[in-house]
Amino acid sequence: MEVIQIGFSSRTTIENFSISGVGYIRAEDRDTIPQAADFLLSEENVHTALVYGIVISENQEEDLIASLRTSKLTLDTDQFIKEVFGKNESGDYFGGGKEYAGGFAVPVGFLAGSFNEEYKNLKWQLFSKQVRHLILSKLGIEAAPIES
Repeated sequence: MEVIQIGFSSRTTIENFSISGVGYIRAEDRDTIPQAADFLLSEENVHTALVYGIVISENQEEDLIASLRTSKLTLDTDQFIKEVFGKNESGDYFGGGKEYAGGFAVPVGFLAGSFNEEYKNLKWQLFSKQVRHLILSKLGIEAAPIES
């Protein structure tokens, strides 16, 4: 319930699309991310919800994990996730979907670990802003950066 509460309080709803970051999550609580997405999808005037967080495993590895839920018949969740978050260096997609649901997992890599609370907060802010930027760019609400 705590993660759902965080998801609800940190959400941004734009054009029937709700986006929410829930911060750091223990590996054993990973299932709370899709549960929070299901909850946000139940809100009035929301047809799509994306909830993301950084999941920390027992060996301190970190992954940026997200869950996408939609009731919009014309949204192909698999294509949406693949277009927004792309592929890794091996050519594998970070995520995908099925009818009405999708998700992704991006390894945090060498940025994993918490040197102190300030570093942990800065890392979360960076990842959260990047996820929101990618989603808003895909929705045409925020201009994508110009690549050089």
